[in-house]
Amino acid sequence: MAQSLSSSLDPLTLRQDVLVMYLQGYAAYWKRFLSSVRLISVDADSAEYAQGLSLDIALLRTLVSENSPLLNLARQAVKETTLAEKEKAITDEINIRTQGQLLSQAKKLQETIAFRENKLIKEWVDNRFESLRIFVNGEQSADAPGGNNLSVLQGTQMSRIIGTLNDQYTRFVVYNSAFEYGDIPPLSHDGERIAVESQTWPDPFRNIIAPLLTGSSQKFENKVITHTSKAIDMGVGEICRNTLQGRYPFAESEQIVSLNDFERFFGTDGTVDSYFKKNLESKVDTSSIPWRYKGSVSSEGLAFFEQAAMIRNVLFNTNDGKKMALDFSVSVRYLAPTITQLIMNFDGNTVRYSHGPVTPAFFKWPGLRQGTIVSLTAQRQKASAMPDILFRGPWALLQWADQADEIRDEANGKQTLTYLMGKDRVELEVSGLTHGGETISDLLRDFKCPSVNDMNGIW
Repeated sequence: MAQSLSSSLDPLTLRQDVLVMYLQGYAAYWKRFLSSVRLISVDADSAEYAQGLSLDIALLRTLVSENSPLLNLARQAVKETTLAEKEKAITDEINIRTQGQLLSQAKKLQETIAFRENKLIKEWVDNRFESLRIFVNGEQSADAPGGNNLSVLQGTQMSRIIGTLNDQYTRFVVYNSAFEYGDIPPLSHDGERIAVESQTWPDPFRNIIAPLLTGSSQKFENKVITHTSKAIDMGVGEICRNTLQGRYPFAESEQIVSLNDFERFFGTDGTVDSYFKKNLESKVDTSSIPWRYKGSVSSEGLAFFEQAAMIRNVLFNTNDGKKMALDFSVSVRYLAPTITQLIMNFDGNTVRYSHGPVTPAFFKWPGLRQGTIVSLTAQRQKASAMPDILFRGPWALLQWADQADEIRDEANGKQTLTYLMGKDRVELEVSGLTHGGETISDLLRDFKCPSVNDMNGIW
């Protein structure tokens, strides 16, 4: 019984058990500490947002400086988590032959204990922080020579990160200067790319670099979008409000937009198109739905340009896209028996229909009269030849379609428009006055002029 108790209290075993417990706690402490290190920075949406980018630039400048606190933290963390001594070579024995036998045995025992303890230290601490050590020092030994931080770290992952941060610092300085001169630099997603890559790095770097670059990129993006929105509002937005807002066909109003103003604003190389090509084309991903800024999920202010592009695609079907041109067709689905002939006049292009086969008639708007008239005349045996339905002006076609007594959308994208001429009923099948499941009138009414206060606001 005493022999068993004595065996369980073997001092060397107990010493090693205590050492293992200590090393486990030590490693856990440094794991927690390194994973908890954070930068205190300015939030992109905070009250200090206006200064946020400048503060982050200053922070980046500090991190890439010669006496970088990031490098100091990295080297100190490596030092505190690299505890094992270098293993001695066989030739390092201390002339054991010249010493007494007792001293020789004691020395061998001491070295055996030290070797085992060193092995435990390496197992429980050094190996657990090996990725950190390689990240900072590369494959060199832990006791690499001191000196200038940057020169010592050349060729390591750490030096590459410092170089990348320095590039980001330079980029943000240039961007910030551009803002001061009223220029709007393109959005860059380098910061987000590095932030994603940083998730593979050891602590503490993943929790330092990613928030800094993500936050800085978000502040920069917010600043770009704010400047862009203000520029849009003061430029093309003001023109839009002065020439289009509150006028037909963009609103129910007796005031109308002239055809010349409409074409100058929406046509190819017109007001909107020229502004977009000059200021936004290189910065916007037009292949996404909705449009968004490249390197960003934001689409603030871009709905206006996307809607304008859709209007241009639908209503400017000429070769150069500078003049309004709309192709459409009309066929008579039903004509009241009391009407002997229906005369349809679309801007000088006249079609007469009597009871018989249903065939579509094709038209262009504006037509021969450059957009002045739409009329329907029902001829009866005893009636005048005066038009029963008449609209004038550049938007007569849309007004004619909007004023139908009944509008029915068909599955094939066509519309059936019903008109009551006195007590007589006429049904017309119309193709070409819809786009993407909505009428052209609705497409134009949904268009909104940009506003810096509410980019999607209601007129």
